[in-house]
Amino acid sequence: MNPEDTSGPAAGSAPGGAGAELGSGRAVWLVARREILARVRNKAFILGTLGLVAAIGFVGAIPAVMNLLFDDDAAARVAAAPQAREIVDRAGSDAGGSPGASIETVRWPGRDQAEQAVSDGDLDAALVAGDGETVLLLVADTPETGLTGLLNTAYAEHRTMEALEGSGADTRAVDAAMDASLTVQRVGGGDGGEAAFFTRMMIGFGATFLLYMSILVFGVYVAQGVVEEKASRVVELLLATVRPWQLLFGKIVGIGALGLLQVGLVLVAAAGVGVATDYFAEIPVSLPVLTVSLVAWFVVGYLFFASLLAGSASLVSRQEDVQSAIQPVIVLIAVPLAVTFMTFSVNNAVLDVLAILPPFSPFMMPMRLAMGEAALWENLLALALLTAALIGAVWLAARVYTGAVLGTGAKLKATEAFRAGSR
Repeated sequence: MNPEDTSGPAAGSAPGGAGAELGSGRAVWLVARREILARVRNKAFILGTLGLVAAIGFVGAIPAVMNLLFDDDAAARVAAAPQAREIVDRAGSDAGGSPGASIETVRWPGRDQAEQAVSDGDLDAALVAGDGETVLLLVADTPETGLTGLLNTAYAEHRTMEALEGSGADTRAVDAAMDASLTVQRVGGGDGGEAAFFTRMMIGFGATFLLYMSILVFGVYVAQGVVEEKASRVVELLLATVRPWQLLFGKIVGIGALGLLQVGLVLVAAAGVGVATDYFAEIPVSLPVLTVSLVAWFVVGYLFFASLLAGSASLVSRQEDVQSAIQPVIVLIAVPLAVTFMTFSVNNAVLDVLAILPPFSPFMMPMRLAMGEAALWENLLALALLTAALIGAVWLAARVYTGAVLGTGAKLKATEAFRAGSR
């Protein structure tokens, strides 16, 4: 074939007898296996995957490190004179062991020593005898307001009980009544407040950005691989054994398997961090449902966009032309991402419809699922529509790739490659 011939009609007749000897499944698997083995040894892939997992672990470790550096959950150390120890005990009982509110009663030799210990930071507070029956609360210049409130409340209760006891009232019944609290029963509903909204938003952002970067990076790997094989003329040797569509789909599946491995490791790390920190408690769906949904969206979304990227890249024969060839598909990936982030400032029926339709659904649905703005059936419907679009994208990409894969020289027009691949 003339190397300058860009029509590539020979691609349709390339798979001769050798190609016919291989079944379609085995041919696709051999190509996919070749891609996996060639790229899994790549240092950039290994370091990138380890870096992502390490970054997830680092983010998850931040709260634990902050707790170690600023141990707000440590019990407050309070010294008390003998006549004031009942007040501290009552305050500790009122705290109920809540994080940041527990109290440890410690003994100190005398008032002067206790005052110095509070000043030095060895004690958080001290209760000492004042004039008459009064009790003094010794605190630093910047007292812990929560601790001060607990001690004040306990002191008021203590004085109340003393007064009632002096009047002959049943102090045990009064004490029990003062300790009574409401029984809380959760009935569902509500949005959890601003903190829950922020948590859901961050999880949605993280999930959407992970899908965007993974689909984009591994889709571009497919495009670069297509052009690399064309430029080195390796594709001519490969097509002596497999058909063009088998080579195309094998490449997409092989690179996608590595992408799925990377996404899976990141999701496992994120799930581990979420379970350890209870970070996912605020999302309206269970962690397994969210994880399975993200995997499904990556698989279908990657196959859809990678097919379009591969078909576009097959139109050129030089690596420097890849960017311009795949630019329309890159825009098709970037626009849905921008629309996804608009959902926080705009909420209307148009966005609700776009979230279900390709190519918006792979990015908008995971975000809406994490935010509680989409039902599970909407995700399933959107996945079904994207799968239907995927079938069309694979058919179109296979036709274009078949007609352009053996073409060299100037960039082919997509219509010409499609006609050549249809012969």
